Amino acid sequence: VSSYWFNFAATGDPNGKGLPKWPVFQKDEMAMGFADKIEVIPVPNKPALDFLDGYYQKLWQSGTVPTP
Repeated sequence: VSSYWFNFAATGDPNGKGLPKWPVFQKDEMAMGFADKIEVIPVPNKPALDFLDGYYQKLWQSGTVPTP
């Protein structure tokens, strides 16, 4: 993980020699997984994230932003 952070800070691109390619985010909803194996995976808990995204979109559109 630190190699990705270092590359991103130095160049604006997290990818580097010897690392699995971290794809540019697109609406295909893939994420970088850091477990036993570093790989591109489907976004975990997507239905819950979609729900929260819709909820906050409605709040932002109405001008209401919740406080923690």
